[in-house]
Amino acid sequence: ALAGQRTGIVALGVPDIANPRWAEVARGLEAALATAGLSLVLVLISPDAEHQREIELAMLDRVYRMRAEALVVSMRTYEPGDFN
Repeated sequence: ALAGQRTGIVALGVPDIANPRWAEVARGLEAALATAGLSLVLVLISPDAEHQREIELAMLDRVYRMRAEALVVSMRTYEPGDFN
């Protein structure tokens, strides 16, 4: 996007795509964003502790290059039943 133009993109950093809780988070966030005319983009964050800093910087670079207007990140891995 050109400088000053909005992209309408919100990125969601997901540390564990296999966890069903993240699907719930993504669905809820996408529904809320859609009402505001925004789109959700998933950005996968590998849980590789040995290279964590490099992985986080690469994720931030991807979000920057797509000109996301916001980044939603939670590094906690949620398990089914956490919110029940």
